[in-house]
Amino acid sequence: MRRFVWVTVLLGCLGAARAEVGLSASASASVCSKYVFRGQVLGPLGLMGDASLEVRPLPKLALRAYGWKYLRLDSGAKRLQEIDYDLSATYRVLPKIDATAGIVYYDNWHEQSDGNDTAEWYAGATLDLPGQPGLFVYTDYRNSVGTMILGRASHTFATKLTRWSLDVSGEVGLHTRHTRHGFNHAQGRAALTYDLGCGLSVGPAIDLYLTPESVDPARARPVYSAALSWSRGF
Repeated sequence: MRRFVWVTVLLGCLGAARAEVGLSASASASVCSKYVFRGQVLGPLGLMGDASLEVRPLPKLALRAYGWKYLRLDSGAKRLQEIDYDLSATYRVLPKIDATAGIVYYDNWHEQSDGNDTAEWYAGATLDLPGQPGLFVYTDYRNSVGTMILGRASHTFATKLTRWSLDVSGEVGLHTRHTRHGFNHAQGRAALTYDLGCGLSVGPAIDLYLTPESVDPARARPVYSAALSWSRGF
């Protein structure tokens, strides 16, 4: 039933686009050495891909549908492990402030079962300033595992190399739940991007994650992940 709802929403977005409202789309794919989510290593070497569709029915309003998947490749066991579905709305409430609210569903698979699915409501704001700083709150309403507060920032730097740019981003997460409160993780990313033209880009990236022992006792040390990515905007 839930997949039918997502498909219906996407078709509605496409119908709105035909009514001559603003429409944009993007897609990307990458090979990653690890799948790390909020500081926890959830999978080994794998393929990741995502796609998004955005409709602007009003000058200050953007509606967005986003999908992401992870296919693990360890030991030749090629299998789909996770697909995420995300729907959100963003509104420019002040000249430099965008407010966003949405829902994300995490559809997980394991070898012997359909996995431990979960879902979150989220809301937050982003400042239209250098670094694009933002603050978001995610609450798990399906399994009641707690609330995550995420602070984010990102910036793109031009380089002296033709068509190359350096994309830097960071995230800090604080978690509150019945048994634990406080720092959850920190993440930093540096990615080199080469503009191929016609909306295409490609480049390598590296991520560094810091996680306390209370979150992942087996990995209470810095965790690195490397990726090679391709993206396309429409």
